[in-house]
Amino acid sequence: MNVNDNAACVLVYGSDPVLLETRAKVIQTRGFSTCEAASEAELIERMKAARCKVVVLCHTLSESEAARAAQLARQEIPHIKIIAMAHHSEAFDESLGGFTNPHDLLAALSRVYH
Repeated sequence: MNVNDNAACVLVYGSDPVLLETRAKVIQTRGFSTCEAASEAELIERMKAARCKVVVLCHTLSESEAARAAQLARQEIPHIKIIAMAHHSEAFDESLGGFTNPHDLLAALSRVYH
């Protein structure tokens, strides 16, 4: 986990720790601080510990897990932005394909991070 105390965190959530680390490293190339969560309990813990501004929901989550994560995120931080890598819903600020290229993720992050 890389949480910079001076910057809001982009939280990457999914069930594959290796993929989460890879996505986090891609996001870090643009200067964002990141943290990862591989379970619902970690999601809640990380959101409380870090100043999360955006949650990226990995394609490894089922549709119901992604919806639940969005609900939990907005309960904890009402104005948080949510990028879903595979599922489409009005609950998400951005929805991308699960196997999208890193540039699409970074572009979506740039659109919602303000």
